[in-house]
Amino acid sequence: MLPRDLRPDHFRAYPPEAAKLAVDSLPALRRLPLSFLPSLLREVIEYDYKFPAERAALEKEVAKLVSLSDSQVANLFGGFSKITLLMDNSSGRRFSRRGHEVC
Repeated sequence: MLPRDLRPDHFRAYPPEAAKLAVDSLPALRRLPLSFLPSLLREVIEYDYKFPAERAALEKEVAKLVSLSDSQVANLFGGFSKITLLMDNSSGRRFSRRGHEVC
């Protein structure tokens, strides 16, 4: 699935406050590169269990992402956008950016 395909129901299994944070910031999440989004969602899914200072930091990060224009997102995440993720699902082999097998 690509970030642009994210829907609110994809966050049903998230803890309640994490789901709200994700759904409320869905337009911003949809604009992020696939190579960056999973790491952010790992932080979001743990939101309910974080200390107040950690929550505040994540809220600030997400608020910043929400406030960015499309051109700002392109500038900030340009390097991540250049990373291509390839997977040969039939064999489970993983490939690097240039298509070389890494395991």
